[in-house]
Amino acid sequence: MCKQLKEVIFPESLKSLKIGKFVFAESSIETFDLSNCANLESLDIEDSAFSSCRELKRVLLPKSLTSLKIGEEAFHGDIKMQTIDLSKLLNLKKVEISETTYNQLEVKFHHVSLGRKLKLFCFDILHSLKQFLNFLLIS
Repeated sequence: MCKQLKEVIFPESLKSLKIGKFVFAESSIETFDLSNCANLESLDIEDSAFSSCRELKRVLLPKSLTSLKIGEEAFHGDIKMQTIDLSKLLNLKKVEISETTYNQLEVKFHHVSLGRKLKLFCFDILHSLKQFLNFLLIS
């Protein structure tokens, strides 16, 4: 863990990025900025990649992004980070965000903000539907 790490610069030519588990955990990064990566299409942030980054306030993503995956507790303990804004990512076709990340952050999609209560309600419905389908398969 790099507790003194404050900034990471990625090349503009980057097309795909996978951030492994605990890679930036407990670092001092304030802003994780990928907005200059004009060719970045795929981003995978694994479980706990930014956990306990107490200074992290923002994650800036490029408009070129078409696929985004955020794992379990990717931003756990990041007390200054409140929102992840995907509203300007008009090319985004595939989004996988873990339930724990949804519960922790407000996620904004194309001018629609999913508040925490609505997200929890949707997950409750999906969980109930999954249980019902499992019941039908067993019966």
